[in-house]
Amino acid sequence: SVFVQATVDGGSETGELYACHVVMRQQCMPELSLQEAPAFVALKSTDSIPIESSWHLFTNYVGLDLKEIILLGKSQSYFNPAFPLHIDLFNWLWPKIVQYSLDDFVDYWNNHKIRTQRNKALPSGVSPKFICDFPERFGLTHFGTPAPQDLVDTLRQNIPKSREECYRWVSDEFEVRVSEIYDHIGAPKLAPTEGWTIFCQMLPHFE
Repeated sequence: SVFVQATVDGGSETGELYACHVVMRQQCMPELSLQEAPAFVALKSTDSIPIESSWHLFTNYVGLDLKEIILLGKSQSYFNPAFPLHIDLFNWLWPKIVQYSLDDFVDYWNNHKIRTQRNKALPSGVSPKFICDFPERFGLTHFGTPAPQDLVDTLRQNIPKSREECYRWVSDEFEVRVSEIYDHIGAPKLAPTEGWTIFCQMLPHFE
């Protein structure tokens, strides 16, 4: 869906997002003026309270800071940057673990039940996902509108790199080999606390 407004932290990395969202807003909601209802707002991190405050919730859910877990590879000598194999295996494994952790948290947070607060202005007693799926039950309105697939495809063509290229951290040859090894050791769950155990289990199979 295309929404009335996208709100992000300020930064040069959102330039393409800005351009795409403005075009989609203009095409899918032509009745809304960009002056009256801006399509895109970039805030300073200190002003983006809902976004920034959610990071401590993620840390509490995971139990440890992901950065601390990753740095254990250095302090415990699991990882040696002088070895190209270590670099390739790290680049293949840890992005998957981080993404798994983020996806797991998003699923938990969207489906967790908010405690009932009768004096609260916004809905409570149900999950955020339930509110978004059935806004009319709470006197709310979903202002999103579907985006035509041909418009999405046209905008995607303006981005020089494919999704596969952007999410590729190792060579195709290494991808094939490391995937075989991961399956061979039983395709263990990519939990952050198991990351370095998986790393050390996989290393000997490259010899």
